[in-house]
Amino acid sequence: MTTPRFSIGEAASVTELRATPDVGVPGLRLIILAIYANCFILCRPVLYFAGLTLPDAYFGTYGSLLTMVLVAAGMYKYVQYGQSVQCCSTRYRAKVSLWFLLLAIFAIYGILLGNEGSLIYREAFLCSEMGVFLLIGADDRVWYGLDKHLTVIFYLGAALIVTYYQTPAPEFYRIQIGSLLEPGESAINFRSTNSTAVLLRPLLGPGLLLGMWGLARRDGGAWRFAQIAALPTFFACEVGIFKFRSEAAFAGLAITSFLLLRPFLEKRLRPTMSVILLSAVLLGVGYYVTTESYQLLESRQVFESKDLMDYRFEELDAFNADLGWQILVGRGLGGTFDASAVRAGEEGADKWMTLHFGLALFMLKGGIILLGMFLSFILSGLSIRARNWYANPLNLTAALLIPIYLISFIVNPIALTPDALLLILPPMMLLARFGTRQSWDGGSSYLPESGGR
Repeated sequence: MTTPRFSIGEAASVTELRATPDVGVPGLRLIILAIYANCFILCRPVLYFAGLTLPDAYFGTYGSLLTMVLVAAGMYKYVQYGQSVQCCSTRYRAKVSLWFLLLAIFAIYGILLGNEGSLIYREAFLCSEMGVFLLIGADDRVWYGLDKHLTVIFYLGAALIVTYYQTPAPEFYRIQIGSLLEPGESAINFRSTNSTAVLLRPLLGPGLLLGMWGLARRDGGAWRFAQIAALPTFFACEVGIFKFRSEAAFAGLAITSFLLLRPFLEKRLRPTMSVILLSAVLLGVGYYVTTESYQLLESRQVFESKDLMDYRFEELDAFNADLGWQILVGRGLGGTFDASAVRAGEEGADKWMTLHFGLALFMLKGGIILLGMFLSFILSGLSIRARNWYANPLNLTAALLIPIYLISFIVNPIALTPDALLLILPPMMLLARFGTRQSWDGGSSYLPESGGR
């Protein structure tokens, strides 16, 4: 049969959308291929050990280019079929369009300032992906089309991290992870942050999203339990192996959010699930505090010379001092600042590309304009909606996790590199839920429980 096509400004009716189930969600397969392409890029250190020794540029340049083309093609097809008009409110679509427009403006601005072309390219690529997921995340069918794939990728990442956390990184990655190992040395530090495994961390990006969605949903069968199990698996890798204190806090906040914030939003209790979850958490934490990993986590302060927040504020002071009035407009995509005051002796400190206070990164690239644009999405995610809005488990998942991601954006760096696709996908998909059109039914005819695709 002939599938109808729609222009960007013309929406297909719900009836017309349901009349073409053979098509599924237009463009989604291309987005899925892009995610797997990114997964392949992230696994290149493992491929190196398997004997695939192509130059890293083949993966970094051509692999990221392939990912970008697939994302762009999927987005184009999705919009051309009128899906965004059907799912998102007019105001929200305008905000996403403005995001893309600002990216184009600050990319040109970066070119005019003489910023390095490769940096402009990769930052424009990652920020554009943010816009894509800010749009398609409003569609329930996209979530249900991605959930199994993200679950498989997450557990692949966890398995590879367990396999390689005692394996030194290939020599040509050692500068990337700040490894102090000399060629031929094999000593792995107590956090495994100079191992091959740390290069695979972005594969764990969907962990919090999968765990919370598994807790919030009631369908999914065995896949749902695999998603719930993503939370302890995420903790085991990020905290048990890498000793990241912030990730321990985020996992704890996710559980706390479900136990305390969910009843407030839904206006009802689920005592059985809450008791089971709390019991499992207490047992898990009780076991963890008896392990050597916990003792090493506690001892981290001994190995670190200064408080991490002090370091962040010193970095922010250097940023403010270097930019001056340019804080208003930033330095464009590809822009850098002089961080020599806090990174004395480090190569490239005079052209530093990121900050530990993640939100300040948008100020570096686009001043208060780009920062304000991003904050407008965040603030809409902090609003309280009507009770029936939270009946959709995707909306509930978003409401429970957005405050946690906001904290993460404030205290942790935001990576603007092609490798970070799986890190930016979850928060952008969650923020998109607050831009859904009230009359949109979520494409329920496509969801698993109704027999759709």
